[in-house]
Amino acid sequence: MRTNDLKQTWKPTPRHKLMAMVHIAAQHLDIEHGSAEYRAWLEKLTGKLSCKELTDKQLNDLVNQLRQQGCLERKTTG
Repeated sequence: MRTNDLKQTWKPTPRHKLMAMVHIAAQHLDIEHGSAEYRAWLEKLTGKLSCKELTDKQLNDLVNQLRQQGCLERKTTG
């Protein structure tokens, strides 16, 4: 199987979707993913420096917290 074949069959897991939501929340706060500021922000919220270190439950709790704080609200146009 070639690399291109793998890319076409790969589907994001619920865990990947949660991590993406954390990255989107950081973007809404103008925090660049992977930066020292991002890691400090994540550590303040979770005690961890990376989403990869979080359990699925911790990721889910973090996303819920970010929603409550308004970091994951959809932008309206018009």
